[in-house]
Amino acid sequence: MPVIETLTDLQRGSFYGSFVEAFLVGIYSCLIIVTLWTPITMRRPLTVIGWIIIAIYCLTIGRVVTDALVILRTLFVNGGELITLGPIDYVLRAMQQGFIFIAATLADSLFCWRLYLIWPRSIRIILFPAALLTIHTMICIAIVVIDLLLASKPFHIQYLRFLVRCLTGEVITAMLYTLYNTVLIAGRLWWAGRESNKFVPPEEAKRNRYGGAIAALVQSGVIYLTTTVLMLIAFLAYKMVMISVVNQISAIVNGISATLLVLQLNLFQEHTLKRDAEGPPLSTGATFKFAGLGAPSMASREWPPTQSSAVSRRRASMSMV
Repeated sequence: MPVIETLTDLQRGSFYGSFVEAFLVGIYSCLIIVTLWTPITMRRPLTVIGWIIIAIYCLTIGRVVTDALVILRTLFVNGGELITLGPIDYVLRAMQQGFIFIAATLADSLFCWRLYLIWPRSIRIILFPAALLTIHTMICIAIVVIDLLLASKPFHIQYLRFLVRCLTGEVITAMLYTLYNTVLIAGRLWWAGRESNKFVPPEEAKRNRYGGAIAALVQSGVIYLTTTVLMLIAFLAYKMVMISVVNQISAIVNGISATLLVLQLNLFQEHTLKRDAEGPPLSTGATFKFAGLGAPSMASREWPPTQSSAVSRRRASMSMV
């Protein structure tokens, strides 16, 4: 196959990859907003958290706008040349990478902040998104520098540039984020199981202790391995569009997992509140934060229940009949 035809295929893949990626990023941003906005606005007024979510939305819109600018510039300014080497194109493509990654980092940082409310010792987890953002920024700068240095080189050097872009900008970043989400979701489910152990018999508590964390590790681990294999296959097939699609599908699947996790935590909270309403009065002053939301503490309730608590609960259930 002639060199120019192969190069055109790579350019076409990058072009369509940006177009499809812009659409998938919009879906991912909707998942972020639905996941984080609904539980917060239902319980408390708009605070700093709300403004962070608005910032995530604006950054995502900025990413889609820059994608549109790249497409329009390609079609109407560059005469159909799919990959150009002008300074404006480097700025636009750097903005493409930066917008969505900053938005995703804010979203994950918000998840970490809510995790910190229920588990103060998790403060170190919050530093991970910032470190990952720094690494990704350095990768983007390196890609731009490589583009500038190798723009006029022969095709095999152009292929080297494509290799570096795929491995650094797409595969490694996606694998790190998937692994990070795996640990975060598993930690939250483990904590939910630990809290639920206070309200259930010992044999059920034993099953809950690690069941949620193991389920999250298996679920996200399958996503992690599948995404890695698909990206490597896509890379070996020289299809940039496939790498972009697989990358964003992985992000969407993780967004769905996070959405289901938040719903599970909210249902757990409602269940504990309902059980607390049917039980004896709580001791004053004891509260804990669950999933970033205030909830009455049940730490003072012991298992097995005392005779007085069982009688009061039976009376309460009889009075409701």
